Amino acid sequence: MKNFIFFLTLIFSSHVFACSCTKFNVAEYIKSSNKVYIGKVINKQKLRDEGKMSAALTVSEKFVGHPSDIEEVITDNSSCSAEFSINVTYLVFENKRGHVNMCSMIKLKYVPNLTLNLETLRHISKSGI
Repeated sequence: MKNFIFFLTLIFSSHVFACSCTKFNVAEYIKSSNKVYIGKVINKQKLRDEGKMSAALTVSEKFVGHPSDIEEVITDNSSCSAEFSINVTYLVFENKRGHVNMCSMIKLKYVPNLTLNLETLRHISKSGI
């Protein structure tokens, strides 16, 4: 019985600490972003600060804010950490401190309705919204 209760506790506690992203909505994601762009990870490194990671990305398309040609982003050490894979392209919603997480740095191939969302971002970029 003790093992059964321990097992149930373990299962349910993992759901409490898991990270989940809200339904992808470009307008909502932009509200909490300082910069929005498409970038490919060219370098990553572990920072001394409590296991945080940083990544350098070459920016191929800029939508919101003023991203540089090479951006550096940081992710915290948590269940919501962004995944930094070398030579992989992401749609990035970077906050004003340069931080991202698994919800704000999405592999381009996993962006829902990619074509429509990129058209929306391009329109926003041209309109200066």
